[in-house]
This record gives sequence, structure tokens and C-alpha cells, in this order.
Amino acid sequence: MDDMTLDYWLSPNLITIITVTNNDSWLKDYIVKSAYSKSKYLHIIKLFSSTPGERIEYHDKSNLMVISSPDGGIYDALNQALFFVKTPYYLVLGDDDELDILNFSDLLYKYSPILTLLNPSVIKFKAFNRYNNKISSYHSVSHILRVKLHSKYGNYSTWFKIASDQIFLNKLRHENIFESSDVIGVYGGAGISSKGWRLHFEHRLSQFLKLF
Repeated sequence: MDDMTLDYWLSPNLITIITVTNNDSWLKDYIVKSAYSKSKYLHIIKLFSSTPGERIEYHDKSNLMVISSPDGGIYDALNQALFFVKTPYYLVLGDDDELDILNFSDLLYKYSPILTLLNPSVIKFKAFNRYNNKISSYHSVSHILRVKLHSKYGNYSTWFKIASDQIFLNKLRHENIFESSDVIGVYGGAGISSKGWRLHFEHRLSQFLKLF
């Protein structure tokens, strides 16, 4: 494995972490903690359902960007955050999720020869689900996606209140995918996308009824 391979897969400009949140307490706490963090990855935080007027804050010492702007829902907020991503890959991390940064970096180092050979569009790891005590692969925490996939398949659909992430992932099944059983973090499992298709059905039904 040559130095150029390592330089790429260990680069601080390889992956951007995206979090959409409306939890002010979590945000303030995270900003304080990130000032002392050794995390080398860029982190964009989009404030969900912000009031009118765009505001972008840069926290250089912690590689942190906070975006405050109006949005039409969680997937619109996620799409807005993607606009600012300048790295080849991104990873979505919920405000109730946890990513083991050191383990994550070690795994990229471990698999860098395979990743270089495969040049994957999708890198799939596993996460422990705090909600149901299971280990699986989720859109949040587990999937590292190449940003250019959105040029090919479009952004996350804003038509659905939940499950747009799974709809997008389903489009990628024929892409180059690297999959590992290694666990890189904890999936909170308490977000709206985790609460099942019942909420999705109720939302779509309410939209349908508004037509009459």
C-alpha cells in the first residue's frame, strides 16, 4: 500500500458529516465539545425548520459549519446541507446517533487497499441500534455515500415525510458498494424515519385528503 493510497483514505478532506437538528441544547453542547475534539472530518449542521433569513457560521477550530435557513422538512434540510459539501463523500449522523471517530478512521486505514481498488460509490458499515438493541446498516451512521451520486440520481425526495433516505439507497443497488460487518457507531433509533411506515401512511393520507 503506497503513501498516496493512505493519504487519500485518511485525508481530512475525504468525508463531510451532516446532521439535521432542531435541538438547541444538543447544538450548543456539541459546539462546545467540538472545540476540543480531535475529529478531522468536516461537520455541517443544518438547523431544521429555521426561521426566515439564512445564516451560515464557520467554526474553524472544529471544522464545523452551522447553517440556519428555512426548509420544507427534514429531507429539504438535508438537501440544503448537501449543497455545501465539498468532499468526495458524506455521512449523515442524527443528533441522537454516535460515531466512533477513531474506530472509523482505523477501518478506513485497514480497508484502504480494497477501497482504492474498488473505488466504491457506497461504503456500508454497521451500527448498534439503541432503540431495538440490534446491529444493522442504516442510512444514518452506517452509509458513506459519494456526493456525485446525487448528480446521477437526484436529491432526497421532499415528497415523503419519512423513508426518502431508503428510497434513495434503493436506487444505488447497482453501484459499486463496499460492505463491512464492522460497527462504527450507535444509531439512536428515535428519529421520525425510524418509527415505521404507519407515520408515512398517515402523512400521505393527510396530504391526499387536502385535495378534497
